[in-house]
Amino acid sequence: MKKRLLSLVCAAILLLGCSIPAMAAESRSDRVLELDGYDMIEVPDIVSYDSEIVMTYIQEFANFTQVPRPSHYTTKMTEYLTVWAEARGIEYETEEIGNVIMYIPATEGLEDAPTVIFQGHIDMVAATDEGVEHDWQNDPLDLIWSENSLTADGTSLGADNGSGVAFMLTYMDYADEYEHGPLRFIFTVDEEDGLLGAAALDAKYLEGADYMINVDGGYGGAVIACAGGKYFTYSHEAEWTDVPEGYTAYTLEFAGLQGGHSAGVGNGKANGLVAMADALVSLHQAGIDFNLVSLEGGSATNAIPSSSKATIVREDTDAATEVLDNFAKLFKESYEATETEYTFTYGASDETVEMALDADLSVIFVQLMSSVPNNIHTLLATAEGTESSSNLGLVSVTEDELSFTCFMRSSSTFQAEQITLISYNLAELSGFDLDIPVTIATWPLKANNLLSEIAAEVYYELTGEEYTLSAIHAGVECGEFAEKDEDLYIISTGISGGSDGHTTAEAMNFDLVDVGFEFLATLATTLANEG
Repeated sequence: MKKRLLSLVCAAILLLGCSIPAMAAESRSDRVLELDGYDMIEVPDIVSYDSEIVMTYIQEFANFTQVPRPSHYTTKMTEYLTVWAEARGIEYETEEIGNVIMYIPATEGLEDAPTVIFQGHIDMVAATDEGVEHDWQNDPLDLIWSENSLTADGTSLGADNGSGVAFMLTYMDYADEYEHGPLRFIFTVDEEDGLLGAAALDAKYLEGADYMINVDGGYGGAVIACAGGKYFTYSHEAEWTDVPEGYTAYTLEFAGLQGGHSAGVGNGKANGLVAMADALVSLHQAGIDFNLVSLEGGSATNAIPSSSKATIVREDTDAATEVLDNFAKLFKESYEATETEYTFTYGASDETVEMALDADLSVIFVQLMSSVPNNIHTLLATAEGTESSSNLGLVSVTEDELSFTCFMRSSSTFQAEQITLISYNLAELSGFDLDIPVTIATWPLKANNLLSEIAAEVYYELTGEEYTLSAIHAGVECGEFAEKDEDLYIISTGISGGSDGHTTAEAMNFDLVDVGFEFLATLATTLANEG
């Protein structure tokens, strides 16, 4: 098959003129149309690639960074995509949840070729630096440019999965220059919080397709299986009481921890919320009673919290400081190899507090947070990697309720049930309610995945390098699609060098866009001719 693929690859490259088209800087955005109601972002002159397609890709990405799209608030991005499609005369449909499906007809003569779906998600994790004010439902991102990369000032960038969305838009911009069969582009919402858009997608949008290329993966390889998961939300009715006379407010704060994607638990990173719970439990273990006033931290269920802040009240603050001095020393020793830039501050506060949580409930709450499964639960028995894990990602203390949410991942049904059992037991023993609002489908390894085989061969012919195929611990939308259509061949791959996802250090490197785009476009051509 390689020889046939080689000829097709060469034909695709010739179709491109032996390379992705070059263009002068002044015409870099010819394929990117002005949209009514939206600004065309000026890409600075320091960003200059010889490839027209790379510059178009950068322009497409920059433009939609100005459209707010945090998970659960993606209506504006859905609207942007419909305006984008209408400006080009592209047929599209939308779903009530906000998913968008676009259609590109086949190249003449390839109408009967297999249908290929490209798919990515439009939402992003909303991470914000301490002290930065950003209205995620309304504010555009403040971009910081370098010669070959892009970040956002004080917030996450949304390269996950903006890189994939930018590819799909750019490919449609240039679809007339490539041979391809019928193409479908599916943009889903709320991937970062439960894969909700993928779960809600009507299966009719997968019907008739042979291949799906999810573009939420990494460059140079493909994921072909992934873990499933569950969300565990623990809750209890809030019980508030008057602060006793003579009690003083006392504040504890972790800041500057690494954080990051929760699939990376076990890499020596501290969880800011668990660390705070441990600190407060250390007070209780030392015989120091307290009432909790507030506790906050975490940005998403699938992100390791990089910060946390708690306020308590108690009568003798000096005793608390002495215990926390020892806790801080032990914490620093434990994480000195990985957490090198964090701060942990604690001390009496001038804050005036009138109401606090019941003392017994305060202790039970932080004890439960300190005890629930967090970090790696089990390792794979037959290969390197994580089999099951959990991440405590969000906490909430309101007038009516205390709650926190953990995200469990597992490629083993048995271990998933073990963590579920542990979670129910801990909730019952603590007097908390446990809800499992989201269950994420496992994407099982498919024997003889024809798409992964073709992709590996195309990549090798283009680059001379091996295409890595792997199963991962993270959950991806492909599990939901595989469950809807068992006959669909699926891979998850990517185009650009995104890094530090789910954090304010998130960056997009553009150096790999050229070859990444060429690979995916050539793959679509190959599937049309050989698939």
